[in-house]
Amino acid sequence: DQALDRTSLSQYLATRAPPRIRALLNVAYAIEYGLEPDRMSALAFLLFAKASRQSKLRLWGNSSDERYHVVGGRDLAVEALWERFSGW
Repeated sequence: DQALDRTSLSQYLATRAPPRIRALLNVAYAIEYGLEPDRMSALAFLLFAKASRQSKLRLWGNSSDERYHVVGGRDLAVEALWERFSGW
């Protein structure tokens, strides 16, 4: 697990996926997680991209597009903006 965690998703896919699949996964995961694949862990990819019991590949869980999730709730962004700019 440690070796896979130190391996980037880009490095992992470069040795295991054909060019078109690699390009698709690189773009999909960059969009999904807001981080370039060379900064993502191969281990994280393998834990999330797993086959379901119906043998269908599930690339993400039930909810998707983590770029728009805010830990603690979306109102934290508005509150931070208010604190920063309320004195103007």
